[in-house]
Amino acid sequence: MEAVKQGSATVGAQSKNFAVLATLLRTQSELSSTTNKLFKIDDHVGIAMSGLTADGRLLSKFMRNECINHNFVYESPMQVRRWLLSSI
Repeated sequence: MEAVKQGSATVGAQSKNFAVLATLLRTQSELSSTTNKLFKIDDHVGIAMSGLTADGRLLSKFMRNECINHNFVYESPMQVRRWLLSSI
């Protein structure tokens, strides 16, 4: 239950041309610093996470590697639609 109490809110909004991600930064105690909840995956892709930061870092590292591999093989940036179709 303590892990649930340490989480913070993450909100995303999307329009036809743009998307915006926002997170709430808060510290668990006065002595600790805030943790980054927004991660840049590629020049055109980013993610925001709520919950445990270790899981988010692992996921962002995997997604970065996939984008790098796709760019190396196809010489073009990975489309966001591919992420959506591969997760279904």
